[in-house]
Formats: sequence, structure tokens, C-alpha cells
Amino acid sequence: MAHRNSSAALMTRRGLLIFALIWQGAWMVVDAALWPNNQSNVLESVLIALTWVSWAAIIWALIKSRTAIAYPRYLGILVRINLVLLALAAVLISLLSIDQTTNDWIVSASIFNLVVGVAGVSIRNPEQWLWVSGLVATELLIFIAFGLSFSGEMQFSSVVLYPLYALAIGVAAASAQNGLVKGAIRAEQAQALAIDREVQVQLVQESERQTAATQTRIHETVLNTLTAIARGGLPATPETDKQITARCFEAAQVLKEILQPMSDQYTVSEPGLYGAITDLIAELESQGISVSMFGNTGAEIPKPCEATIIAAVREALINVRRHSHASRVSIRVTALPSHSYRVSIEDDGTGFAEMPREDATEQPVIGSDYRRIGYGWGTILGTDLHSCGARAWVETWPTDGSIVHIEFSHPRKWLDRLVHRDFKPTQVFVLPILASWMCFSAVNIALVWNEYSSPLLNVLAFLLVIAFSTLAVGYSRFGSLPWWMVFVGVVVAFISYEGETISRGLPSGDLWSEWSSEAIAAIFMVLAAASTWWAWMVVGVVWLIIQENFPQELIAPGFIFIMLGGVLGLVFRRSQRDIQSSLASAAREGVNVSMARYQLQSRIEKFSHLNAVDAIHLLDGIAEGQLDWRNAEIRHQCAVQEMYVRNVVISGLVASNRLTLRVAELARRHEAVVEIIKPDSVIESDYENDVIEFLEESFGHMAVNDFARFSIVPELKYVHYQLVCHFSTDVSSWIRSYQGSGETSIEIDRDAGGTYTVVWHLQREVP
Repeated sequence: MAHRNSSAALMTRRGLLIFALIWQGAWMVVDAALWPNNQSNVLESVLIALTWVSWAAIIWALIKSRTAIAYPRYLGILVRINLVLLALAAVLISLLSIDQTTNDWIVSASIFNLVVGVAGVSIRNPEQWLWVSGLVATELLIFIAFGLSFSGEMQFSSVVLYPLYALAIGVAAASAQNGLVKGAIRAEQAQALAIDREVQVQLVQESERQTAATQTRIHETVLNTLTAIARGGLPATPETDKQITARCFEAAQVLKEILQPMSDQYTVSEPGLYGAITDLIAELESQGISVSMFGNTGAEIPKPCEATIIAAVREALINVRRHSHASRVSIRVTALPSHSYRVSIEDDGTGFAEMPREDATEQPVIGSDYRRIGYGWGTILGTDLHSCGARAWVETWPTDGSIVHIEFSHPRKWLDRLVHRDFKPTQVFVLPILASWMCFSAVNIALVWNEYSSPLLNVLAFLLVIAFSTLAVGYSRFGSLPWWMVFVGVVVAFISYEGETISRGLPSGDLWSEWSSEAIAAIFMVLAAASTWWAWMVVGVVWLIIQENFPQELIAPGFIFIMLGGVLGLVFRRSQRDIQSSLASAAREGVNVSMARYQLQSRIEKFSHLNAVDAIHLLDGIAEGQLDWRNAEIRHQCAVQEMYVRNVVISGLVASNRLTLRVAELARRHEAVVEIIKPDSVIESDYENDVIEFLEESFGHMAVNDFARFSIVPELKYVHYQLVCHFSTDVSSWIRSYQGSGETSIEIDRDAGGTYTVVWHLQREVP
């Protein structure tokens, strides 16, 4: 599998192997029956001794390979040898326990429990399940075959419960390993995503630097050359001719380079919700409104309501741009546990100052209520959303901004596509551990039912454990278990333990008559792993109190098993922190790279919109001596081309502002020198034809020495279009014949030098 070579998986496996070695060593040290000198057969002693040798060899191999970047093959071989030796010792003790003491059966079962748990922790997935199932099957066959033949030594309940107990341990250990390894791999993937996003940002920034450098080259070569020729005053010397020729040749080469198609290399193709509102985000940014986006920036809108949801989000953003006077906007995509998501658009503007105060609350305003507000949202945020099972409501405070919430609920398969919900669940190990131990407890109770003086009380205690386990599994679907479940689990442990003890009556000599201890160990292990960071301390202390065997219990298998949960939880929480940090970074960088790409695209689009053919022909003609740069007409053409390049590339006009580009192109075609003042924002030019009509007439009357300035100024609810032209000839006749609308004004002034200044102004309401 691919993740076997993952460095995160490698580090996790090393940590799990270290824990398995500690677990095995503590188990074999604390149980004197597993010592080599306490065996009834020399071969048993040899196998136990060899087990310790293999245990030491694994430690040596770990130390030797501590700097390795891959999992050494010989280390895996040593782990398997260790497990085989343990299994052989358990099998041999089982076989040689015939006609011996029952204690040998318990020793054999203890070794099987140990080897199954170690296999689950230290053998990598999916091979671990073969080892666990194989070892449990071996124990089951031996105990059934020989236990039933010598029923005087072993009761039927022990024949079944010994292997079942081992299986519960194996499932718990293997599930814990899976949870840790998967968490580590997800953390590494998240980190890789964050790194990839950072690299993308750097690549885009580098491309932007190159684009800025190209822009600088245009300024230093093309514009400086054209300006120098247009202004005149250069000395008519051979040296000047030589310099002008060289500069024109260089400027023409620069323009030829940028004529190569550049935009295809950086085409912005952002999927999902962000891609649907990129243009509006750019408009908000261009107006000086800071935009931030949180959650899944690549979230895909469910197809059945895609158009409706996107339209609602866009309407909210358009409302912010037009009416809020905000300085910042945040867009947050939130996944909710109830199979829904919420998009919240928050601004710090003026709020809905005209909304009745009773509506300026956190109470939802749904459906047709938006028509009562009077902001034109009735259809988009009301009827349309309501028709596809969505709703929207507004939180607004006059002068303090507003929040528009758009919430949609639908089946999980569509929701997952929207926000790729990632609960980081702990169910991956909570469910297998609790399920395996609950099955063990149920079988245990059924097999030893007659040994209890109050069986019903025993069942009630078990049902209490089942209820808690069900609650824990339910919460584990959505993340870590809440902190309060630690104390609920402690109460359940005390009640179930006391209930089982009281129902038993007199102490029983059967090991399996105390099912509650094993169940409580499983619950405490899960709480230590899946709840808050301090849970392992609470459940550890409670376990020692219940067992009443301090300090010997500190190195007992049950306590160590609970501490396994603490280690699991520590590693799991660390993985989740890495995942959250990496994904948050990736989300931020995702917005950054998207915005950087959009801004870069705007610059590149300026180059792609630049019609430099005439400028190249002009510069080539001068460089080749075919055109005289001293000629007044040639100087005028240089002035026209210089102003055109400056308007399109240098002044910062965005390519999406069709009107300004159209004005620049119109001036170039009429060979008019027109400076376009950069607008403060991207303007929706619904009145474009009204503007172009007068500008085309004006540019057509401009002579060689005439020049003009065109500007667009947004002001509250209006946009002001203004053209100031300086004519060297009298243009009063055609100016007076111009028929503009009622919102148009024209002023004509003539100075002492005979220059006519025409100021044309058009005021239009923001569409």
C-alpha cells in the first residue's frame, strides 16, 4: 500500500513497536508464571528464554535503525520471530498442561493474550489481522480440542472465554494501531497540501514578479522612447539619431515579446464556491474592502440547488459592495452536524439602517419576509431558497455591520461534496474496542449465568455499560468524546462493578465471573484515548482504586492497557492538531494563491489586450530609418501610442473594466492623445454607449496638438463620467449641436492663447 512508505506511518509504527515492547516486557516481568525458571518443562523454559532474547534483539534493531528513512526488513522479521516464539510457548504449555495443574492453562492463555495484543500493535495493517485471527484460531482449536477432552481441568466457559478474551485484546490493539497510522497519514497529507499551497503561492508570486519586471521594461524602454520622441527638443545630431534608432529597436523587441500568448499559462480555474464568486471578491478588493474566506474554499455546491445557492451568495456580496460602506468582509463556510452547511457573509459596514428594529435581531427572516425588508432580496434570498429546502436570515445592527446566513440541508452524499466534511472521528478505534469487549462481556454473562445469585442485577449492570458504550460510539462519529463523558464513565464503572459484585454474592473461583473488570478496562482505555488530554489520569486513578492492588497494579496488564489509551490519545490529538493547522494553512494559502492568480491574471490580461501592432510598426519604421522621428506627424503618433500603452498596461486599469479599455482603444484608433484616470473601483458600465457616443465625437475632432483626460469617479449611489478636452480649434458648433440627456452637462472655455477647453460630465445612478 502507498502509505507504507509514508514517513508519518513509519514514525507511528516505530512508536507503536516501542509501546509493544514495553507492554510485553512489563507483562512478562509482573507475571512470575511467565518466567523461564517457573516452567514445568525444559522446552517451555527455552522458548520463554528465546522470547526474551528476541525481545532484546528488537530493541537493538530499533536503536540501530533509529536514523533510517524506511522500515528495515530485518526489524519486521525480528518482530515476527518474537511473536512466533511467544505463540509456540503458549501452544507447548497448553499441550503439556494435560494431566497437570489448571494453572498451566491460565499461563498459556496469558501468553496468548499477550501475543495477540502485541501482534495487533506491532504488525502493520492489513497483515496484522491475519496474525490476530490466526493466533486466536490456534488458541481456540487447542482449548476446544483438549479442554473438552479433559473437562475436569477446564470448564466449558473457560474454553470459550479464553480465546474470546484474546480476540478482544487483538481487536482493540489492531484498531488502535489503525487509528494512529491513519491519523498520522492524514496529518502528513494535510501538511503536504499546505506545502503545495505555499509552493503555488511562491510560484504565482514569482510569476507576478516577472510580470512586474516586464511592466517595468515597458516603462523604461517603450514609454521612455515614445515620450522622448513625442516631446521633441532633442538635438539633431548623428549621435542622437544613433541613440533613437537603438532605443526604438529595443522598444519594438520588448513589445514583440509580450505579444506572445501569456494568459494561457495562468488561466484561473478555481472550482466550487470560491470560483463562483471570484469576480465579486476582486471587485470588493478593488474598492479597498478586505475580503477573507474561511472553511473549504473549493467547496462544491450541490447540483440540484447550485444556481440558487450561488445566486444567494452573490446577491449578499453585491449588497455589501453597493450599500454597506464596509471596510472588510468575511465569508465562512461551516459544516453542521445536522447534515447541512451554512455560508455566512459578514461585513463591518453600516448595517440595515432602514430596517425596522424588530427585524434587526438574530431571529431568522425567511422566505417572503425579505420582500417586507424592501432590499430586493425577496426572490433570491426568500422564495428561491425556500423552494429548494434552504433558508436565509440576517443579523444586523445599525452602524455595526450585518451577517447574512444562508443555510442548506440535504442528504449526506451531496453535503460531503459541498464541504468535504471532516469530523476527524475517533470511531475508528472506539467502535471496535467497545464492540469487541461488549461481545465478550455478553458471552461471559451468558456462560456463567448460574454462578450469580442475582442474575438480573448483573444484567442491569451490563445494560448500563452497554448504554454508555453506545453513547460513546455515537459521539465518536463526530470527533473526540466530550470531557464530561470521563466523569459519566467513572460513575458507570463504579455502579457496574458494584452491581456485578453484589449480584455475584459469594466470591467465585472462576476467573470469568468478574466480567465488569474487563469491560471497565475497555471503557477506560477508550476514554483515555478519545476524550480530553487529562482523561488518562482520571481513569488511571479510578482503575487503581477499583482494583485495590496498589502499587502492584501499576505494572499489571490491565493498567498498562489503559495507559495504551493515553498514549493513543496523545498521538491522535497531536495528529489532529497537525491536520487542523495544516488544513487551515492550506485554506489560507488557497485564498492567497487564488487572489494572487486573479491579480496576476489581470496584469497578464492587460498585456493580452494591448494592441501593440501599430506601436511596433512605428518603432520599427524609426529604427530602420523609414520614418523621420523629427516629423510632427510621427511625433504625434508616438504620443498617441505612448498614452495608449500607459493607459492599458501601466496605469493599473483592470482588464475586466470593459469601458476603460474601450475608451483607450477608441482613442488609439482616432489617433487622439487621451489620458485615462484610473477609477477607484470596477464599475458596472450599463451606460457605456452613452459615454462612447460623446467620446467618439470628441476624439474625431481632436487635432495633432490636442489632448484630453477621461475619468470615472464613483460617489455613493452615483457614478460620474467626465471628459476634459483641450482643442486648438474652435469646436463650439458641434458641441452645441450635441444632444445629451438631462444628466449631461457641457462647459466650454477659451483662454488667452486660443485654446478651447471642453468639460463634459455625465452622472448616472449605480446600476
